[in-house]
Amino acid sequence: MPTASQRPAAAPSRRSLPWLLPLLLLALSPLLPLPAQAQPALGAGHAGVGSNPWVAEVELGVGLQLSASAPSVRQPNGEYRETHIDLRVNALGGPIDIARSWSQGRWWLNPAWAPLNFELDPLDGSVPAPPTQLGFGIVGRTHDPSSGAQSKLHNAWGAGRVGSLTDCLGTVSGSVQFLASSRQFKVVITSSRGQSKTFYYPAVYGSALDKGIGVSGASYAQDAQGHLLGQTHWDGRFTEKYRGPRGLITTHRYTYDWQPSEIIHADGAREAFEYESQRGLIEKYTDALGIQTHWKYDSRGLLIEQTEAAGTSEARKTTWQYDQWGQVTRQTLGEGQEAITWQYSYDADGNATQITDPVGDAWRLSYDLAGQVTAVTNPLGHTTRFEYDSQGNLTRRTSPSGHSSSTVYNSLGQPTQLKDELGRQSSITYNHQGQISSVTNALGHTARYTYNAFGNPTSETTPSGLSTTFEHDQHGRVIAYVDPWGNRVQFEHGNYGSEQAELLTAIVLPGGLRQEYQYDQRGRQTVATTRASDGQTLRQTTTYDAAGRIVGLSSAGGQSASGQYDALGRLIQVTDSLGNVTRATYNLLDQTTSITDASGNTTQYRYDKAGQLLEEIRPEGASTRYQYDAAGQLSAIAYPDGASIQYHYDPDGNPIRETRRSAAGAPEQTITYQYDASGDITGYTQQNASGQTISSARYQLDALGRVSEETITYGQGAQAISRTLKRQWDADFNTTALDINGQSQRYQYQQGRPSSIQTPQGQTIRISAYDWHYPTTIEYPGATRTQSYDSLWRPSGISVSNSAGHTLLDIRNSFNQESSISDQQIQQAGGIQGSIHYQYDRLDRLTQAQPSQSLKDLGLPDEHYSYDASHNRTASAHQGGAWRYESGNRLGSWGQPDNPTRYQYNASGHIASAEHNGATRHYHYDASQRLSHITQNGQTIARYQYDPAGRRISKTTGQGAQQTTTWYLYSDEGLVEEINAAGQTTKSYGWQADSGWGTAPLWQTEHNSGAQGQAQTQTHWLHTDHLERPLVASDSSGAATWQALAESFGQTWVNSTSRTEVNIRLPGQYWDAESGRHYNQQRYYDPQTGRYMQSDPLGLYDGINTYGYAYQNPLSYSDPTGEAVPAIVWSYARCVAKCKVSDALRAAIQSECDPRTLGDCALECLNPLRWLKIDKLGVNKIPRYQGPKPKYHVNQAHVRLRRANDKTPLPADAEDVYKRAVPGDPVNPKHWYGLNNKGDVYRFSSGNDGTAHFSGSNNISPGFRVPPYARDRLGLKR
Repeated sequence: MPTASQRPAAAPSRRSLPWLLPLLLLALSPLLPLPAQAQPALGAGHAGVGSNPWVAEVELGVGLQLSASAPSVRQPNGEYRETHIDLRVNALGGPIDIARSWSQGRWWLNPAWAPLNFELDPLDGSVPAPPTQLGFGIVGRTHDPSSGAQSKLHNAWGAGRVGSLTDCLGTVSGSVQFLASSRQFKVVITSSRGQSKTFYYPAVYGSALDKGIGVSGASYAQDAQGHLLGQTHWDGRFTEKYRGPRGLITTHRYTYDWQPSEIIHADGAREAFEYESQRGLIEKYTDALGIQTHWKYDSRGLLIEQTEAAGTSEARKTTWQYDQWGQVTRQTLGEGQEAITWQYSYDADGNATQITDPVGDAWRLSYDLAGQVTAVTNPLGHTTRFEYDSQGNLTRRTSPSGHSSSTVYNSLGQPTQLKDELGRQSSITYNHQGQISSVTNALGHTARYTYNAFGNPTSETTPSGLSTTFEHDQHGRVIAYVDPWGNRVQFEHGNYGSEQAELLTAIVLPGGLRQEYQYDQRGRQTVATTRASDGQTLRQTTTYDAAGRIVGLSSAGGQSASGQYDALGRLIQVTDSLGNVTRATYNLLDQTTSITDASGNTTQYRYDKAGQLLEEIRPEGASTRYQYDAAGQLSAIAYPDGASIQYHYDPDGNPIRETRRSAAGAPEQTITYQYDASGDITGYTQQNASGQTISSARYQLDALGRVSEETITYGQGAQAISRTLKRQWDADFNTTALDINGQSQRYQYQQGRPSSIQTPQGQTIRISAYDWHYPTTIEYPGATRTQSYDSLWRPSGISVSNSAGHTLLDIRNSFNQESSISDQQIQQAGGIQGSIHYQYDRLDRLTQAQPSQSLKDLGLPDEHYSYDASHNRTASAHQGGAWRYESGNRLGSWGQPDNPTRYQYNASGHIASAEHNGATRHYHYDASQRLSHITQNGQTIARYQYDPAGRRISKTTGQGAQQTTTWYLYSDEGLVEEINAAGQTTKSYGWQADSGWGTAPLWQTEHNSGAQGQAQTQTHWLHTDHLERPLVASDSSGAATWQALAESFGQTWVNSTSRTEVNIRLPGQYWDAESGRHYNQQRYYDPQTGRYMQSDPLGLYDGINTYGYAYQNPLSYSDPTGEAVPAIVWSYARCVAKCKVSDALRAAIQSECDPRTLGDCALECLNPLRWLKIDKLGVNKIPRYQGPKPKYHVNQAHVRLRRANDKTPLPADAEDVYKRAVPGDPVNPKHWYGLNNKGDVYRFSSGNDGTAHFSGSNNISPGFRVPPYARDRLGLKR
């Protein structure tokens, strides 16, 4: 299906990328992660003491919290104390706490709240509480004692030192008892179903003498198996040394009031902090490179100014303004005319009701009494509405057009039923531990999941019954993965007590291939070594600077790249193995503003203050301009040649009309789109300026939103040509049938792997053997193909022989250290036999292809290439003469001085004319920048038409009576039919089902009219090389019907004895005889020059040279679509606005064990912020929160809260996680979120006086969801 519209900043490449292509780092710099926040990580490895099995704090619904401290005994009199925060309500100016403390034999209530009257929640008369969570066993994991019941924690410590866990009805659901004799906690858990389990948790508090540090008085922590997780040594004053599981030491130095002043990491890197003398607010941070960040505050202690990279040329200032309640009203990035300002308005409850971006577009939000978003209105006035249940779960979303989706939850707040806008329903079930046990989609197909007693996943079973199993060691780490076919992948981990402790050290693949890893003192991977069973070894290295940024890469074959960063941590320079330098610059929002390649060609980007790309300026000065509506939707593109496209959207953000105009401004095409209630495309109509239909389509979708039937029509009236494609799938989403106008291709699977393919003529291809996931024996009618792989799983051999045992095609490959082919032996039918030797430069670009004399005699030349710093071919031994280039890497001319080929380009950078041998051929382009026709000497050589996705649907060649028109029909896999002007199929093609575009051709069938008009067919089976490029075709008797040899860059020699014509060339390419070029979906490729005729439609996002092919290594890489990614199908308007239920289920299936989040999408898809234009509200346009974190005072295992006497127990690694924590809100962060080493999310709450405290994790207290902003910052999937 075609693309309705596309963002100017296109997606990154999906094609195979070389392992080391340093220039691509800068080309992709707009997509690189943003630099680290100004308040840095405070270092790793401060674990403190063992985990405390008490709940520190839980959240009740939205804005309500409870917390309970661990009981303590005050020395020397032995007085027992404990503190509870019974209620915390978020309000203007910060949370209000209702707390009580037990001391001096009685409970003390905050006197300020003595006259307080308690009232029930006005929503439904209840306050929901999450289930009790009790930490024990392996550190970082918790179990739900109530097994799904709603409960909360009550402390009932007495003389027997017993703590009980009771649910909200007062029923005892678990107990914790300290056994003094064995120094263990005995934990008994009773589920709501009466099932009991007993666990013993070691209490490992104590002291020890560590000779490595030489300081007595060490606290240490172990896991349930007794392995040392960390030691903390305190000197009694202001220095703390932490020795982690690897035995490496991190030193923390503190000020007199327990704020970190310096961190010395295990590798010697240092970070320093300075604070205000009176309020203790951080004023200066110096990172390991000496770069400083400064902060200033007002009299209330609110951050008003931040300066990053202070004292450098890149210094960047951010300022904040507040209202009387301390809420941010203005945030300004930069100064003077470049200043970028966001504005915020709030209601009386402190909810942000309006966010105005720097270009004046405002989003409005409405809330209910619980502070939940009930409506979001974009700047165009379109409103999306949200409804919630009494637990705060989002139950319904209604789009601006009135289409609603809904979700039903169980008592734990887990989604159990998801219904989309069309009523298609999916369901999820859970086990007694709250983990997903099954997911049933809208077709009734169910996937199932099992876990062991510790909650580790042990198996995943597809709807058809295929199971993948996981094995774990005693520490809960995955040690093996076994797929449904018995292939085993093993994972090795460092032993406790060794330098590799808790690190993945090796992965062992089938066949004995090992991938081994080494790390530096900070736990960063520095060496990856691949060891094959036959002794082959490949070694790749990575180096880092003191701030942890990659500054060097080296490959197994000796390639290298180095990077440099500015003071804001942005990659500004990359130097490759040959010393070529590529540079980049950035704006205040860290968006790339220019990229200069190693030849001095500079591409510039201009943005508005909201971060929207306005203009892309090519090196030669021509520019492409972009316009947006108030909601940030792309509304127009103006190309350098004067052509333009305008886009129109419905209230739900779906593109409904696209108008394409020529360079003269006249309408050229109009495309209209139709959608169903869920926003899936159901059809389009493409018309020319006269209103005549060029093409149209109607789609029928199944319950999963897949296109099960599509009717494609070319033209209109009596001349219209129409085809209907139908597709069927099995329960595991494998295609089982593709029907084209009643002609069916059938696909069968054995244990989920393709086993046979049947053509419409009833002939069958069988895949009878596999090695790991790779097919090794494929049986065609009349021929058998065998494929072999070397010890590194590289394609080492392809052999095709007919039923008589005669060779049709035989290829043997050898590889160098970069895994590029170094030598190839080739043999074909008819006595064709020879070898080719390949060489490459230090950037892995092909420099030589030396065929043996036998292949030279058949027409293959000696290929010798040279390149400039921007990867342009500068010399070719078999194409003598100079290669001259113009700005922007445009090829100006090449060939012998007395008869060169000269090119002229249009303003968009596409070849407009080519002059050779005294003749000039002109190339013309339509408004969408596609080649529309070719002329020479006033005559039209060829004329082309395209569908809205840019796929070529017709070609007309010849003159007068000799004029012929061919129509082309496509499936998702590639070209499936060629049709003549009379609507008759002349050729059809078969592909491996569900393969990438144009990458797996199987057969070509010719359709002819025989005697008495009866249809006759002849099928030719296509035999390909390792690139899936056809080199031989055979009939069903095993006789060769077509043979070819090809130069490295695709120029093809066809055997004159061939009995058919095969036009498929390199992956995704189709040979056009009329031009000598290859149609490559989005562009046209010239195999003579190894370049594209048009500049890459995605600009520099796919590489620094927009005309180059396959990184100048066509033996290793390919480009099936002629751009970085295949056409983006109908996704532009919907990809940000919402995610589909099917995506949510898919994420749930692949999620971690956390039952409250269901992966990264199942709940986030139901979060209102997922339906906002995120680039308007946070991720893109509102910069990261860059103020200092609240003051975090740590005393061993406790953190100081807002009152000096109030302490809350922490997990062992809480402090370390807080150092890495990011805010949940970029404007006014009240909560901070961080990841521990196990992947658990910890949350920390901010007070109004600059303090912070631990307030739960998704294991200990899962009653919270990580906001989208924090998810993006933490690198979590959404």
